[in-house]
Amino acid sequence: MLIIPADKPLDWKRPPLLTLMLILLNVLVFFAYQGGDERRWQAAMRYYAQSGLAELEVPAYLDYLDAHGDAARAEAARRAGDPMALSLALNQDAAFLAELHAGRIISPDQEAHALWQDKRQRFDALYARISAYALGLTPAEFKPWHLLSHAFLHGDLGHLAGNMLFLFIFGAALEHALGKRRFLAAYLASAVAGGLLHSALNWGDAMPLVGASGAISGLMGAFTVWFGMRRIQFFYWLGFYFGYVRLPALIMLPFWLGKELLDAFGGNGGPVAYFAHVGGMLAGAGLAGYWRKAGAPEPEVLGQRAAPAREDPMRQALAHMENLRFGEAKQALYRLVEQQPAHTAALEKLYHLEKLEPASETYHGLCRRLWLMPHKRGEVDALILDLFRDYRDRAQPKPRLSAEAMQLLAARFLRMGEVGEVERLLAVLMQHLPDAEGTRQLRLELARVYLELGRRERGFELLLELEKALPETDQGRLASQLLNQQYREYR
Repeated sequence: MLIIPADKPLDWKRPPLLTLMLILLNVLVFFAYQGGDERRWQAAMRYYAQSGLAELEVPAYLDYLDAHGDAARAEAARRAGDPMALSLALNQDAAFLAELHAGRIISPDQEAHALWQDKRQRFDALYARISAYALGLTPAEFKPWHLLSHAFLHGDLGHLAGNMLFLFIFGAALEHALGKRRFLAAYLASAVAGGLLHSALNWGDAMPLVGASGAISGLMGAFTVWFGMRRIQFFYWLGFYFGYVRLPALIMLPFWLGKELLDAFGGNGGPVAYFAHVGGMLAGAGLAGYWRKAGAPEPEVLGQRAAPAREDPMRQALAHMENLRFGEAKQALYRLVEQQPAHTAALEKLYHLEKLEPASETYHGLCRRLWLMPHKRGEVDALILDLFRDYRDRAQPKPRLSAEAMQLLAARFLRMGEVGEVERLLAVLMQHLPDAEGTRQLRLELARVYLELGRRERGFELLLELEKALPETDQGRLASQLLNQQYREYR
């Protein structure tokens, strides 16, 4: 089951830098620091086996299990005869380790106690170098700073990749909305809250907690409360079913929270610390609610700030967009371009709204308007080129281009030196209007550009075609003159 926000593409002109820095920090910690854990673990267990600790402690551990009502487990371990598995089990049994370190398993009056104690201290020092035990959150050995440090460690590459994916998804949606300070505060406070709840419910457990899941769950909780009843598009994947649905953000808080509680109480626990997720999510939701109640600035929606409706039409449109009222945003933008037909920012935003329905008449109509815009040298050329390329690939069922639009686009692209785009347009015109005045003129102008660019072979080819096919036209005669001139210059 997966439900995540998927409202609009990320604006890379305003990247979520803090989110990316947190991801980079987690990745660096995993590869640069945790990458040595296998070596540390092997060194510790090799010492444990070679030092004789196993011979002293494993039999004592089996007796301990017998004495504490776990005789069946002890008997199964004896039959299995795997000392390494038993060594791992006893070193993760918090109750046994507490008794062992208190001197109640190998007592001080035993002859081997002094030697055992020295070896045990050396092993503990080696074991404590493993990242999960050095900086993970172990309830049995609670240290306040581990409430933060555990959130930058991960169990394996899959654990890291999954957490970083969700951090990017929610960080991209929230960082600009909350602001960097509040975003970082929510992230760290949620890590602490998740760690506290996990420790409180697992007090005495010797298994360390690692992972950014509590902190990321806090971002999920903050997301739902910060955007409240604003309708957000979510992607869902439920078994064989997937798709998109638009819901108020706040509805997802009880859903996500309920899923974590269901997994925690439904025997789905495994190695996942669901209550760390619950604690983090509640903390993030609480902080977002406090900030909103305290009069924090109006939230952004995926990186765009709200604007009062009484301001100019562009700001009105942005206000509607951040509230996900795209229909009203389009109306405001169309009003603006009626007043200012060459308002490139409004036209660009309109394009990106209309392209969500690439088969609609309004999308094709807006594009016709763009292609027929008057030439203002260099002012909108790059924008028109980018939008035309996108339209060519996106339009459904296929692009709709009039002869006039193609000729105007070709003239614009010629000025930019984009001869590849001009060739594509010319090929279409040659299929349908080979003898039209505009087509003949485009062939002549394209030949001239090729000659200016030093690509004489293609330039000569176009001129020869014109001279041969249309000798009685102005373009044919000009082609002949250009060819003669070129021959004289290069003779």
